[in-house]
Amino acid sequence: MVRIIHTPPASSLVVPTHDELRKLIEVVYRARPDLDLRADSYFKHLDHNREFRLTFIMLGALGRINRLADAKTGTADDTETVDERRALSFWADYVRNLIYDGGDHAEVPNHILLAAALAHGDINYSRNSLALGLTWVESGRRAIAEWRGVLRTGKLRKAAKERETSYRAASVTIDLNVARDYVGFVGSVVR
Repeated sequence: MVRIIHTPPASSLVVPTHDELRKLIEVVYRARPDLDLRADSYFKHLDHNREFRLTFIMLGALGRINRLADAKTGTADDTETVDERRALSFWADYVRNLIYDGGDHAEVPNHILLAAALAHGDINYSRNSLALGLTWVESGRRAIAEWRGVLRTGKLRKAAKERETSYRAASVTIDLNVARDYVGFVGSVVR
């Protein structure tokens, strides 16, 4: 059997020590207890510290989406951007594949991915849609050691502003001459 191992992507990120990573995990889980699934029977088999460390390191190699520039003024908007086209599970699979390509193995469940992203402190995220402000390896804004600020202050980055979505119902048509009733709705409109 031949196994080809690719080197993991290069990153200029300063990686925290094991003790700093454990403290970062506690900061994130204190702020977001919904992500702490260490006691969950479904995730008990995981080595959470190892999964978090590997995920954190690989997230350091990914690019960050920059703020959008206003088309009229050319200046950066106050709202931070996220990639709403890609779900957390997409990024979890992408990070899992990068870890595997680097010669290691990790499961990278969504809650650990989100916890590691929040611990970085420089990744935009959307609270409701669970989208992240990530882009591919070696593209976008480079990672910075903002995790030190998270560790120092014990506070996470604020969620990016959500885009407004409105829903409107179409008129309801019921034809009594047909065996079934059909009701139609119009999907969402993003503004």
